[in-house]
Amino acid sequence: MKRNDIVRLMIVWYVLVPVLFFMTACQSNVADSAPATTALPTAVPPTSTPIPPTSTSTPLPLTATPAALPALNPSRRGHFSMAYDEESDRVILFGGLRVADNNWREASLFDGETWAYEVASNQWTEMHPTSGPGPRLATGMTYAAKADRIILFGGVYPGEWGRDETWAYDYNTNTWQQRASGPASHLGCRIAYDAESDRIILFGGYDYSNDTFFNDTWVYDYNSDTWTEMAPSTSPSPRNLFAMAYDAESDRVLVWGQDRPEPDATSMWAYDYNSNTWKEMISNEGPTRNIRLSMAYDVKADRIILQSDADTWAYDYDTNQWMNLAPAQTIGMRSKYDMVYSTAADRIILFGGSKSSSTFNDETWIYNFEANMWTDVTLHP
Repeated sequence: MKRNDIVRLMIVWYVLVPVLFFMTACQSNVADSAPATTALPTAVPPTSTPIPPTSTSTPLPLTATPAALPALNPSRRGHFSMAYDEESDRVILFGGLRVADNNWREASLFDGETWAYEVASNQWTEMHPTSGPGPRLATGMTYAAKADRIILFGGVYPGEWGRDETWAYDYNTNTWQQRASGPASHLGCRIAYDAESDRIILFGGYDYSNDTFFNDTWVYDYNSDTWTEMAPSTSPSPRNLFAMAYDAESDRVLVWGQDRPEPDATSMWAYDYNSNTWKEMISNEGPTRNIRLSMAYDVKADRIILQSDADTWAYDYDTNQWMNLAPAQTIGMRSKYDMVYSTAADRIILFGGSKSSSTFNDETWIYNFEANMWTDVTLHP
């Protein structure tokens, strides 16, 4: 072989062999990187970058209470007042004492809240009006149907034991309006609305400054915004913190019990505004406890309903008789509570009060006269 031929073979070897090796390697890499045509991905990768764990919010401690959650019921209390707003179908509650009777001089324990209760939904709502009567207890309260207003009178507050203010509450606008002043220093008086006469009747009370009990009768006319003392010839004995209700069928304001031992403590008294007369209704044996209780008139049953100790009683004005209803479930010892009748629900609604001498509660109970049954409907967190 000639020298020139040998040189040409060496050039081919050093040039073509590396090129062939490079092409073979590229084809191998392309084949390895191509996915198999029969395999599908098991998951679609996220298109956005995940939030790192450190950016999540810190959870509240287990002991923390969310501030935004409203209270389910008014707080524990006694010596408050309730009335049923028939047009709005709401029970209105105001004021009271939060702890016990031995704290009458502790201003921070006096309450000035306004609450509304709807029977159908079993829901309490704190109303938060922009202004109102201010903290107090032992007020008189009733509903004036023609005016469509809750009327509140009197009450006490440490250092102001003889308040004579009259206030009117409009549920539709959630406003309190102060009205004309009434009789002074009538702590624990009671008021009731006489629907036939469109007048509010006030009886009794106590003057703390000179330890005097009253047995005077006053009438408030919402339309003229005036109080008038009636001065009937005969009256029940002086008293306060008793039970009072209007019997619509007989057109009489009824008074029973008191906060002091008197001969007529177990008699029902009936007031007729049209004749300005009180009549003592001496009846059969009735409730044994008659101090710091409340009663309500059941329109459908035409009976006065009263809770005394652990007993539920009904009073019939027409027969002048008490009956111990003895429901299967009792609500136990109860005083310093309040109760009203809802015409829409045909039920008695009772709230709060004390089961002992020193402890109030926040329970809501409903009584059905036809079934003779109490039901605890208290909402618990």
